[in-house]
Amino acid sequence: MALAIRDFSYMFSYSKRVRDYSTLSRISLSISLVVSTLLSRTLFNDPTLETIKLVEILVLELLVGFYLRGARLVLSALRLVVFFVALGALIFYVSYLVGWATPGPVQIALGALSLVSLFMALSFVFQFLSLGEWRRLFTLLGLKKYAVLFSLVISQIPVTIYYASEAFTTVRVKYGNKKLYKVTTPLILLSLSNARNLLESHALYGVYQEHKLTLFKKKDLVLYATMILLAIILLS
Repeated sequence: MALAIRDFSYMFSYSKRVRDYSTLSRISLSISLVVSTLLSRTLFNDPTLETIKLVEILVLELLVGFYLRGARLVLSALRLVVFFVALGALIFYVSYLVGWATPGPVQIALGALSLVSLFMALSFVFQFLSLGEWRRLFTLLGLKKYAVLFSLVISQIPVTIYYASEAFTTVRVKYGNKKLYKVTTPLILLSLSNARNLLESHALYGVYQEHKLTLFKKKDLVLYATMILLAIILLS
């Protein structure tokens, strides 16, 4: 569990492998992946066709994720996502069996698959843009006073999740598989320590600098080709 949580944290941090691509192409692809996942649930009435489209989109997302983070890390992080999605699907299915107002088994399975695909798509929003680019985007949108706050918040998401894995490891070493609820204390202490260190560093050195946004680079054709493939999947 601790390893899966740690790998899960990397899914919300900036990947340096995207530096060879322009900001515009990265934003376009991340939005396209999110929109494609949502449209796949509304454009098709046939469950079989919807399943095929969702699987195709998920495979494409996995290929992008493998390029950014490597297959081992992505699959390890997905274990955690699949566990909670499967748990939610099981609760819905039990509710269906006892006669409560819930979707049918087919819709439950499709919803679970779309949630996994949507997680992958949303994770690219964090992996494709650096903190400096986020700040620059907020400034261009006239939200400069929120730029620093937002960059601080998203910078702490992967760190806090990573600390959760460290806290689980600490508790397991001390108590084994028992008393896992005690993970709360080390997690709170680690988070408070990190918040203090972050505050002190910003007071001493200032906040993150804004990065220049780029419109085109040579390798953008790869990302645009991926978007064309997404369109073909939805329209075919």
